Amino acid sequence: MSRGRPRPFDAGARGRRRWVVPLLALLPLRHVAPFAPPAAAADDASVPARFERFRATTRSGSFAERLLALERLVDVVELRTVDAVLWAGLVFRDENASHGVQIAKDEALDRATAADIERVERVYEKLGSVSATQYERRMKERARLDQRRRELALSIEASRTAIGRLGRLLDRTRDALTRTFLRLPADACLDALDRARASWLRGPSAGYEDKRRYLDAIAWVRRPGFDEAISSRIGDPLEDVRIRGAALTLRAERRGDGVFGQAVALLPAPSWVLEASAIEALRLLHDIGCIDPLIGYLGRDDLGRLREDARRALCSLTGEAHGPYREPWQRWWNEARPDFEMPRSPMPVAPPGGVDAGAAFYGITTFSRHVLFVLDVSSSMAAPAAATPAAGTRSGESKFDIARREFAAALGTLDDGGTFGVLLFHDDVTEMPGGVVRTEANSRARARTFVTSVEPTGATNVIDALERALAMAGASGNAPKAAIDTIFFLTDGRPSAGASVDPAVILDAVARHRRALPFVIHAVGVGDHDPDFLRRLAESTGGRYVTR
Repeated sequence: MSRGRPRPFDAGARGRRRWVVPLLALLPLRHVAPFAPPAAAADDASVPARFERFRATTRSGSFAERLLALERLVDVVELRTVDAVLWAGLVFRDENASHGVQIAKDEALDRATAADIERVERVYEKLGSVSATQYERRMKERARLDQRRRELALSIEASRTAIGRLGRLLDRTRDALTRTFLRLPADACLDALDRARASWLRGPSAGYEDKRRYLDAIAWVRRPGFDEAISSRIGDPLEDVRIRGAALTLRAERRGDGVFGQAVALLPAPSWVLEASAIEALRLLHDIGCIDPLIGYLGRDDLGRLREDARRALCSLTGEAHGPYREPWQRWWNEARPDFEMPRSPMPVAPPGGVDAGAAFYGITTFSRHVLFVLDVSSSMAAPAAATPAAGTRSGESKFDIARREFAAALGTLDDGGTFGVLLFHDDVTEMPGGVVRTEANSRARARTFVTSVEPTGATNVIDALERALAMAGASGNAPKAAIDTIFFLTDGRPSAGASVDPAVILDAVARHRRALPFVIHAVGVGDHDPDFLRRLAESTGGRYVTR
């Protein structure tokens, strides 16, 4: 064994374990043996009818019928299956876009109706005393406008529900495509890949979600040409940086040829997304050659949160626990290099110490200058806080009183010239006016007013809060414009409202977004929360979890 490198046999074993587990999780049980003989395609006479039934169900079937049709279709192992799956994806995407347009129209009408209500109220306020006839007319007009808003709210909710179901159908379409790739004969796979590329990456009209699903569909397929297809996304300067970063991370997981060079080349990229992905790729490669580039990277002055990312990667590679600056790492490396033996697997990473810049919230500190605060304002936050000296609780304070105080203190630690935003959530999610704003005295004052003006009420809608937070950070939709790379998430409860209250579903949604945007979530749990969920939420994104 050469000094400083894991033995080839061990590296191969790790690689096999890395790919077998995700693949088994991805595929239904009967498809985990791609080399087994194909199923019912033997009855050639039934195949055309099966494709026709699939098309009819895709056009007009229920959600459950469409799911079942996709599941049954992949039993037919031929190129026509690829075409049918890709066609279904186009149908679902067109429907998704139509619902998006409908939501935009309904929201515009809702805003106009709300303005009409304000106008009616102002008119009657100016009248002073009103007659019984005028009062009745006012009440009828108000009832009509309120009814219109209720109907619009129902329409918006129906469209959002449909978009959620279509998203799941598109994910199943992606999975069906993967299973078909795995079962096709090798000589047909490249043709199938070309067809998928033409469908999912259809020129300038291809959206981010289309590209992400295409990348996910080919990610776990070990066939000739597939690694090259992933690699081609990395070097395209016109490609969405989230797709380039996700492709780099995938290639590092696959140990693709030349991925080390691609990662090093992107370390000085003019995009925090690409730099973070390059750091993660070097960590995943777990090779002694990754140490020098990361130590050199820490010599820059403009890193922000990425300084901590590089430190974590170095800790994982070496098992050492030096700080987030170049000098201590370089001194150690100069002495250790001659006799250094590379750990056989990634090492645990200790919490950072000596962080003297960026934001601090509930004792969690970060170098980041671009943060989003997501705060629970459900009814349970009004309950008295536990009287512990460590929490600094004052007599009669509620959990939300302490959260307000901690938030106000955190605002004071933000660097001028950075960016921040605030989300408050209970049954619904409310965004601070202005969204992500530049950090300055006026925006700090507005944020304090926003948080102090609300009182806790309602349930705990965790999934919608996180989805909105990740959308603000740029994890979905168009290329990220708002500079948010770090999220502080505070809650005192367990998920009890929203599209899902299942912690596993919420964690899966976060993981799906993070594959393309390397955000960090720091989680703060107060009161009777779910510590396992918050710990996994934080650690899965490279963040910290604390309880108070």
